[in-house]
Amino acid sequence: MSDEILKTIDSAKLESLGKNLESYLEIILSLAEKAERGKDLYFLGERYRTILKVSQGVIEKKVLENYRNRLLEVFLRK
Repeated sequence: MSDEILKTIDSAKLESLGKNLESYLEIILSLAEKAERGKDLYFLGERYRTILKVSQGVIEKKVLENYRNRLLEVFLRK
């Protein structure tokens, strides 16, 4: 029984972490849309790369690819 409880807690923690990381990615995208300088975009890109490192195995690969593509679109428009 205790193993099941621990697995449930771990699963809930990962799900919560994934949602928080996705929220952070949305914030990065929003700020990138508003950014005017190359330095700002570079900084946001660095934050995005940091999230990628942390989120491996927490956020689905397809979701991460979607954010990457959306961020690239913003960068290319700037």
